[in-house]
Amino acid sequence: MRRKIAVLLILLFSITAVFAAKYHTVPIGDKGYRIVEIAQNRGIIPVQSQVKPYSLSQMRELLSSIRSSDGIKESEAKIIDSVLAEYDRLYGFESVNTFSGLIKNGFLRFGDSGNNVTVGGSFSSNNTVGINFTDGKVIDTRNRVLMYLRGDLFNVVSYDVNVGLHVEKINTNAYLSMDFPIGVSGNYFELPRLDVYDLNNDRGILWGFSSNPEVDLVLFDNKLNIRFASVKRDWGPANNNLALSESASTMAGFEINAKPLDWFEYTMMHASLTKFALSTFNGVKWPSDRYVSTGGGDVYNNMLSFHRIDLKLGGFQFGIYENVVWRKRFEIAYLNPFAIYQVIQNEVSDYDNMMFGFDASYTFKNLGKIYFAFALDELSSLSIKTFFINARHNMAVQGGIEMPVSVGDFGKMGVQVTYIPPFFGTHYMMTDNPWGPDPYSTAYVNKGKNIAYPLNPDSLELKISFEMDFASSYSLAFTIKDQMRSAQYSVVKTGTDILTTMDYLYEEDYATKKFFQNIWNNILDVEANVKKRFEGIPLELTVGFQFIMESRRSFDLAGKTYVPVHPEEHAYGVLNFGDNDMGYGPWNTPDISILGKVGVSLYF
Repeated sequence: MRRKIAVLLILLFSITAVFAAKYHTVPIGDKGYRIVEIAQNRGIIPVQSQVKPYSLSQMRELLSSIRSSDGIKESEAKIIDSVLAEYDRLYGFESVNTFSGLIKNGFLRFGDSGNNVTVGGSFSSNNTVGINFTDGKVIDTRNRVLMYLRGDLFNVVSYDVNVGLHVEKINTNAYLSMDFPIGVSGNYFELPRLDVYDLNNDRGILWGFSSNPEVDLVLFDNKLNIRFASVKRDWGPANNNLALSESASTMAGFEINAKPLDWFEYTMMHASLTKFALSTFNGVKWPSDRYVSTGGGDVYNNMLSFHRIDLKLGGFQFGIYENVVWRKRFEIAYLNPFAIYQVIQNEVSDYDNMMFGFDASYTFKNLGKIYFAFALDELSSLSIKTFFINARHNMAVQGGIEMPVSVGDFGKMGVQVTYIPPFFGTHYMMTDNPWGPDPYSTAYVNKGKNIAYPLNPDSLELKISFEMDFASSYSLAFTIKDQMRSAQYSVVKTGTDILTTMDYLYEEDYATKKFFQNIWNNILDVEANVKKRFEGIPLELTVGFQFIMESRRSFDLAGKTYVPVHPEEHAYGVLNFGDNDMGYGPWNTPDISILGKVGVSLYF
């Protein structure tokens, strides 16, 4: 028996060693993803996985394949060379054990290709200055010092242990509300106090910590990826997706991604959803335990389980998925990779919040990609007559096109439309908690931010984007967004949000959706950013411009809201059935912000 076990272990180690590479995650937003996307649209490489992030070994393989093709320009080949060289610097095997090496790279590295350790740090600073024509000057600065220890063990596993210290001065006028970035874990501190429960523009210097550890294993030539990490993820064909979006805060999750066949891919993840200790954000309630008047401390103590199947046939890709937000408890049913969540949530008495969806895309060689997606959060009837207008049919819809352009190097342009219906991702508080004394909500939020697309419910967005490289070391990104918000079911003057919940006891009382008749808020956002990455030194500079124009019109809530049977289960304690004239006033003078941005990253 001992001999058999020894042979089995040797065989397992041999298999992993043969197929091993370096597995660290390539962060979402890395230039490599745009190069891969454009190469797919040009027909240089086959269509790739819609599940991101990719492992380092996978990204290296893809970029190397693109580099060796005849479908790129000489200037584009140089860009790929610089990206691969940067991967080598950060995750390579060459020892760096001298003081001069430390100064040049920002780290020390010891060991060889199978067992190595890198100890280092990086610094980043992103600063916004400008003016808001209503509130005056805008000064926002985000600074982080990151220390890390990363490496490889036995040519099988890659790991990354890190901790960041953040020192920040925050002004909420520097961002669209749904784009507000949260870098720290848990909460901010403000000296001399050690608690900050609100983020208003009169706050002083804030500080906090962050940590995003990672352990990765890739086997069988990237056909099996296992990751236990707190990283950003983006699952789907769009620029920010309906169910799991790159705009969401990092979450600690255990993932398995399997590609047993070229045309079939299966991905499963279980993640711990965390909190961000705020009561309000610029005067608006934040989805956090802090807003609960009773002082309940575990309203958002949840898990996320997610699985997805992707099929590929030539340029066609189809993905189908379901996910569920569930109260943290001893529950193993969702952990089964072959479980159907819809069935499981019924078996456990419908305590949880489930979402179902699919997306599809087709890539036309040298023309680009067209895609469509929908996600369904709630459904009560299959009536074709009312399917798209029933208030309880919370179906988000998204579509777009993405095209390569000949301007610059690796240029692309995209047009995307996203509609998030009222009550999408929301869930009223459950006061009858079988697992403890506190009420809880299974809304689709992590650290109080949407897990899904960064829009408030009952909103529509049109987005146009353009990206390219030029002059070898420069990158340009340009985005125009127009966001419209409806107030049909709103119960507060700040409009419908993730805390505006539906009460299914009154399902028949809710009026059908009339989005365009109830638009009260319009936001036009124009952004342009240029990045310069220096050769020979790991330094990146960013200069940007942003113009935000927000128009509003008042609406009347008097006599339009209804007290539910159990008001304590709803964040606002009242409901709006959306069947009344809201008494909209004239459009107000636009609130305008003009912002300049400067960023620097050293030893990134």
